[in-house]
Amino acid sequence: MTMVTFTDPNNVPVLIADSLISGPDDESALTTPDHPHGISSVFPSQSGYVPICLARKTSLINPNLAIAMSGTVAHMRAFREDVQDYFENRRHCSPADVELFLQQYKGDSHGKIVLEHMDALLLSTHRINEKQHLYHLLTSSTDVPNLVEVDSKNLGKVLATGCGGEGLRTAVRAIDAYAFSGNGPPEDWNLSYEAVSRNLALIARLHKMDELTGQMLLTYWGGGYEVIYRQVGNGLTYLQDYTILFWTLDMEDNDAEYQPEGFVKYERRDDFSILISYRQGVFNVNGMMDVGMPRRPISIEKPHREYLNSDIQMNVVCLRSGNRMTGMYYFGYQYRPGEWNPATILLSEDNRVEVGVPVDWGHEMSRFIRDSEQRKKRNLEQP
Repeated sequence: MTMVTFTDPNNVPVLIADSLISGPDDESALTTPDHPHGISSVFPSQSGYVPICLARKTSLINPNLAIAMSGTVAHMRAFREDVQDYFENRRHCSPADVELFLQQYKGDSHGKIVLEHMDALLLSTHRINEKQHLYHLLTSSTDVPNLVEVDSKNLGKVLATGCGGEGLRTAVRAIDAYAFSGNGPPEDWNLSYEAVSRNLALIARLHKMDELTGQMLLTYWGGGYEVIYRQVGNGLTYLQDYTILFWTLDMEDNDAEYQPEGFVKYERRDDFSILISYRQGVFNVNGMMDVGMPRRPISIEKPHREYLNSDIQMNVVCLRSGNRMTGMYYFGYQYRPGEWNPATILLSEDNRVEVGVPVDWGHEMSRFIRDSEQRKKRNLEQP
């Protein structure tokens, strides 16, 4: 799956790509943040074609051009390297430059072979008009059953290609049913942060859907998610790290406050990325190389006490009635090391993870959620 989003209301483009790579069944013991016990419950032994690893499918060519890809590994790598080589000395990436590259690539015998085996989205900082950035969608077929084109209330224009179109549509509909009210202190929370925050809500929704249903895994996408976005007043950049904290609120116990359920932490480095998660009682670490690069062991230094937090964090409260999840609430914020935060993940000396929430904040948010649910119920009951 590859997705590009022109966010609303601030027209900040955000490019998201999943990380799952599949291939012939190699008895892989792959785990993901959503399937920390392994994929065997969805893909039993001898399934033939299974998810085998995670890899990075995005590339920031320069501050004016980014790509996200979906397809076979060899052809995604070839396309990335071809785009990098062509634009190495064309940092401005004018619309004419992009159009010329695509015209030449589609007419070249090598380019034709590559494009027969992959889809891609190219995102530029240049605009078609006042409200829309320039992007190009490349598909391996004129008939794209999984193409998603949605005008979203909370995400703006959503364009996605690859596999898993129906799962994405379901997640976007759920995000559109949510009333975002803005996050973070107004002096620091700019339009880019708000755009990223809304897309982290979408990513959180995708993680939870896959955990509960295995829907993404069955259609060969998911795992983890990379983000490229446009900074206010500047060019495109990677979201270097983010943390999503999952919480549970028991709606059948009126005295209960939300309790920590787990987290997903993403960090991007020069030649690899790290996904650290705690879900379903399992602590899990995944490494991600650029797609097409040989897999190798990755070593990282011992993290510091506040490492599992990120500059932008998303608290996701999952509402439960009995064994059923009935809704999700999203609270995005900037994390400030050593200061007051809505939630803090701390790594102890013996490698245990603790999640701290200010008492007043936890009480206020639980009450806010219950009051909001009561208002929605009353509105539904009114004739």
